[in-house]
Amino acid sequence: IEQFLGVRLDRKAWVAAALAIAGAGVLELGGGTLPTQDDLIALLQPLFFGIYLIRTEDAMKNHPKEAMAITALQLAAVSGIAAVWGVAEGFHSGLMDQAHVTSWLQNFAAHPAESAELVYMGIGPSAMALAIETVVLAKLSSSKTALLFSTEPVWAAVFGASFLGESIGANVMVGGVLATTACLVRSISTKSMIRTYRTLEEKLTKKEA
Repeated sequence: IEQFLGVRLDRKAWVAAALAIAGAGVLELGGGTLPTQDDLIALLQPLFFGIYLIRTEDAMKNHPKEAMAITALQLAAVSGIAAVWGVAEGFHSGLMDQAHVTSWLQNFAAHPAESAELVYMGIGPSAMALAIETVVLAKLSSSKTALLFSTEPVWAAVFGASFLGESIGANVMVGGVLATTACLVRSISTKSMIRTYRTLEEKLTKKEA
């Protein structure tokens, strides 16, 4: 998207993007399943997410001290759209009558643990994540930030294995390495890598002498 907007991307950016896409592909499709029509539709998500990152980066450049206000606007937009969608779906499915709404509220009060999880999903992965993303976009470019987000399936696999006992297969390890490598390629400068290599080479040479 940045390329279409006239932003010149260096070769490292394209290499990192290719590694990130390969890593995501291995993570999502490495279990032996073939892509479906739903997978193709799901490709719209990273497209719109990329547009969101670029627009948020522009907003933070113009208003660097208004991260919380920008986050609040994003949350208001998401909450409003979700509310309209939920109400429309409820009426369409016949679930917005008084009996269903009363039952839902009673279940919400009767199961505090599950209700707390729903509240956490609204505060943690939504509000806090958006706030952190907005602050980060004042310091990093949208392309670098998107690469960091490409490691999300890796963290999902790690937490799934740690807390839910899920197994980590070869596709998770390979995909994780590719996604992590993409972040390193984009973040670490070539000069820095050459300098580090030469320093290590000099130390090894001194030890051998």
